[in-house]
Amino acid sequence: MTDFSYLDRLAEQSKDEVDRLLERAQYYIKQEDTSQALTNFVDALNAYAKFAKHYTDAITIKMPIDINVNPINSAKIYSRTLFDVCDILAGIRLCYADSVTQAFLENKLQVILEALAEYKSVFDVQQLKMYDDLKKGVNKKKEHIERNREAIEKLKKTSIKELEDQRLAKIRSALDKISSTEVCPVTLDSTGACFIATAAYSTSTHPDIETFRNFRDKKLLTNPVGQGLVSLYYKISPSIANYVKRQPVIKSFLRQQLERLAKWMRSRKVKS
Repeated sequence: MTDFSYLDRLAEQSKDEVDRLLERAQYYIKQEDTSQALTNFVDALNAYAKFAKHYTDAITIKMPIDINVNPINSAKIYSRTLFDVCDILAGIRLCYADSVTQAFLENKLQVILEALAEYKSVFDVQQLKMYDDLKKGVNKKKEHIERNREAIEKLKKTSIKELEDQRLAKIRSALDKISSTEVCPVTLDSTGACFIATAAYSTSTHPDIETFRNFRDKKLLTNPVGQGLVSLYYKISPSIANYVKRQPVIKSFLRQQLERLAKWMRSRKVKS
């Protein structure tokens, strides 16, 4: 029988690195050095993206992560990921001075709060307290989020390559990687805003997704009707993507259809 214990070791080692960076961030917070604290929080989020990948590999070899097949264990796994990411994002938000970026991060915490509500039945007492604290914090920031809603939506549509703030680019890249893993039940970010395709493929770097992005950029965004369709897609696709991520059968079926579509588009040179 194959020994997969090395997968557990990889997950443990990567989580140790996350914890080390978070301890450093907290140290700099106490020293009132928010710049160094922010650097370590951002590095911790990127380290967590690696952990999420290793953790997914270690878990899926033992049992399915599927809310329909394995509801209790899956809910616990999802909750752990969301609470972990929430903790890191809260630290990052604390260190950021830019109001729009703060609102952008607060919106991410809002998304996490909404996702966590689905799994409250499996929370332990500590998680219940964390959930209540998160809810209070998000409610206090709702007005700030709404005041910056237009700027937040614009930021969401901006590709990572176009971002001037390299720290924010690293944050969004890490959230995209975390979102593509099976231990994360929601799409927290997508590097090319192809939310549904990213959910179906469990990655944002598949060649088919690049085909869809090229079609969007070269065909849809070059005319008013296409721009309207893209705008509508941005509004409705995150919730659809989150549903797809939690439904393996639908996810598999959708990927098959998207693979056929991408192949047809390339054969017809639709992307160019």
